[in-house]
Amino acid sequence: MTQDDRFPLLARLAAAVRRGGDGEVRAAAAALAAAEGAEAVRALLRFLEPFVGFPLVLEALAAAAPVLEPPPPDGAPPLDPAAGERAFRAVWGPDADAVLQRLGALDPTFRDWVLEHAYGRAYAESGLDLASGERLAVLLLADLGAFAPCAGHLRACRRLGVADAVLRRAAAAWPLPPERRRRLEELLAAGEETR
Repeated sequence: MTQDDRFPLLARLAAAVRRGGDGEVRAAAAALAAAEGAEAVRALLRFLEPFVGFPLVLEALAAAAPVLEPPPPDGAPPLDPAAGERAFRAVWGPDADAVLQRLGALDPTFRDWVLEHAYGRAYAESGLDLASGERLAVLLLADLGAFAPCAGHLRACRRLGVADAVLRRAAAAWPLPPERRRRLEELLAAGEETR
């Protein structure tokens, strides 16, 4: 399955988790599990946690339980201390140092948590390719109304070679509220003007 074929399955489950609703989560999880197996569902749900929070992921795990095989009894593998920084630098490229500096200026403990948890666990262990992860990040952040980080992840998408047309198609399939859809379109248009 190509990344382009896979992305709608990922986005469908991510949108269902963001919106809630056991039936849609269960159906989206079943579609992804049928295509890639139960671990792909679990990995995507873990990836979503920094965006939607523990409560929605917990609800989604419960809703998806009928299609999930039991998890390995050992739980998470030991954390590779460098995995988060590698994933972070792969996403943020030449902007990585500036972003880390900004996060550290806001709260050094939060910066470390972002590296260790959001990137070291959720991102590095998700099995997602960088472009798919960043497309999901853009859609989730736009849906949350978090447009400053959304702009940064949009730049990362472009750096990773994701075309604006691909982002527009993904956004068209995502249930964004009209005002947030308009704001995302503005971000896309602004980026095209600076190219």
